[in-house]
Amino acid sequence: MEQEPKIEREEYLGENIVAQIREDVKVVEQSLQRATKGTEPIQEGGIEKLKKAQAILKEARSFLEVL
Repeated sequence: MEQEPKIEREEYLGENIVAQIREDVKVVEQSLQRATKGTEPIQEGGIEKLKKAQAILKEARSFLEVL
């Protein structure tokens, strides 16, 4: 059984992580839009939590894209 070269595997995993973070950013942004428009029920402090999550995910995405 042949092993994949380590670098290719790490690049593949990195691409998957970036793709997942992009998707997470979209989900958080959509939830934030619905919450601020009042079309989605939100718990107390939920909008602030969504904004923090959005900032963290955007920072993570930027960091990983640089790698």
